[in-house]
Amino acid sequence: MKITADLLYAAGEFCSDMRYATGFVAHDPHHWFRLGDRSIMIVSPLEYNRALHSRKSGVELHCTTEYETQTSVSIAVEIARKYRIDCFRVPAYFPLFLADQLRAAGVEVTPEEGNFFPEREFKSAGEVSMVIEGLRLAENAVRKAFTILSDASVDSRNRLIWQGEALTSERLRREID
Repeated sequence: MKITADLLYAAGEFCSDMRYATGFVAHDPHHWFRLGDRSIMIVSPLEYNRALHSRKSGVELHCTTEYETQTSVSIAVEIARKYRIDCFRVPAYFPLFLADQLRAAGVEVTPEEGNFFPEREFKSAGEVSMVIEGLRLAENAVRKAFTILSDASVDSRNRLIWQGEALTSERLRREID
């Protein structure tokens, strides 16, 4: 019987699928895979403690130091061997070099067309509330910016002036925040 697992290699800061799968936001890419009911994330020693406290419930956490060599390719190959995985289902944006190296090691890689987590399209009541709150905050910010810009004037040097001082983008951002 062929064993298939889901695999991501991405940074949660830039990849909504990784954030969804793990609950962890990091600037550097890391591995996550799902084999049956097991969800496993592998991070560097620098991120381990933070991941321990911010990961989603049910996500097992491992450190790259548990692996023989610590490159993205060698860890992915070792995952496949350790868990006897024959095939990884990956998103369409999965790194090509990593996919090629997995294939060279005898692991099938199948890119998934469309959404990797189709369930993300449907929001829970709590998620809908957060979206609504985010929209309200954005509306208030735009309203504040509009008011400030409406009240500003242009001086003889073509600078925007608000409340007697130059209105820079940084100042406008501070007021909005």
